[in-house]
Amino acid sequence: MNGGTHSKVLLGVLGGVLMGGLFGALLGTAAVSGTSDQKTTASPTPSYAESLERRYDCWTEVAPADMNGKLPGGVVVQYGRSAPRHETSDQAVGAALEHVFNGTHPQLTVLAFCRR
Repeated sequence: MNGGTHSKVLLGVLGGVLMGGLFGALLGTAAVSGTSDQKTTASPTPSYAESLERRYDCWTEVAPADMNGKLPGGVVVQYGRSAPRHETSDQAVGAALEHVFNGTHPQLTVLAFCRR
């Protein structure tokens, strides 16, 4: 190949890569933006956190009437980006309560309180 042909091939390849990237980005954005509405409907497959909540008899809003005046027996929590987990230690329940009511422990996400 001479210099002119080499330049044309290089420009063609670069153009194809740029167009492919642009096209892929547009399709990806459309695909992701189409999923935002799906979060408002119940998923047929429960998330791992939801499975834990069901298994350990948990709640995510107002405590059930039979738990009034009682401390939760456990919590479903997430630390940073780790997987959600169920914990029953006094320390974990205390940290979750402090987080919810006092705003402490910012690395902690409390997903649910549990009876056990």
